[in-house]
Amino acid sequence: NNFFVLVSGAYYRSFYKGLDGVQRSTRYDGIYNSSYMGGKEFAFKNGSVLQLGVRGVLSGGLRYTPADSIASAAARAYVPDLNKIYAVQTPFYARLDLRIAYRKNMRRSNYTLALDVQNATARKNVREETFDYVTQKIAFTYQSGLVPVLSFQIDF
Repeated sequence: NNFFVLVSGAYYRSFYKGLDGVQRSTRYDGIYNSSYMGGKEFAFKNGSVLQLGVRGVLSGGLRYTPADSIASAAARAYVPDLNKIYAVQTPFYARLDLRIAYRKNMRRSNYTLALDVQNATARKNVREETFDYVTQKIAFTYQSGLVPVLSFQIDF
């Protein structure tokens, strides 16, 4: 019925051993990752198709080395605490994307006009810990919020 669903997931670990012989997590040791997709196509008699879709991503956050707050304040810059390399994990990453597209099928080619809305809920996913020069405090920076993407594609 022109409907699809795809669910995938993974459990993983990512470590390294430093020159000091200690095994530590890497930046990418998020532990889990999952993706959920679904969509529906509505076909019309003139050879065109309306596509509706949704995609969700849920994964463990990135690891980071926390700042040494006293040294950072004194240096007025981010100074990592080297006793805690990749010891802290950002909150989980979550994102919901939406899609609506119109595809026109012709004899030797087709075209698609689509609107994709990435991070449709405008969730603030943590990117990293930094030093805020204005407040002189440790703060988080965030990944992109809601991002609309309009596209036109021709296939021949």
